[in-house]
Amino acid sequence: MIKCSISCDAWISISNESFLGVTCHFVTKNFEFKSLILSLQYLKEDHNSHFIFDLGEKLMGVISDSGANFKSAVSQFPDNVIKLPCAGHKLKCVSDLIKIKEISEKKQ
Repeated sequence: MIKCSISCDAWISISNESFLGVTCHFVTKNFEFKSLILSLQYLKEDHNSHFIFDLGEKLMGVISDSGANFKSAVSQFPDNVIKLPCAGHKLKCVSDLIKIKEISEKKQ
């Protein structure tokens, strides 16, 4: 492994418990894509934007989904932190839009 990317995502389980997962992604010298789970933490606090921001004060860059909590957290990072939207989440949105068969116009 020469370089890697780190991703994180927070979610709430069916039983209303919050978790934060951190994963390392890389390509081997044989060009195999690998992902390793670095951490899976139970969050005693809600994963609101202030809590997420406190987790990442030493970040160089962040790729996040478009969830309101992550958008708010990412907007609080300093200007020197690289901020990118998650391409996978954007492609999923496009995929969902393609499945729409009809668009209705709402008259006011």
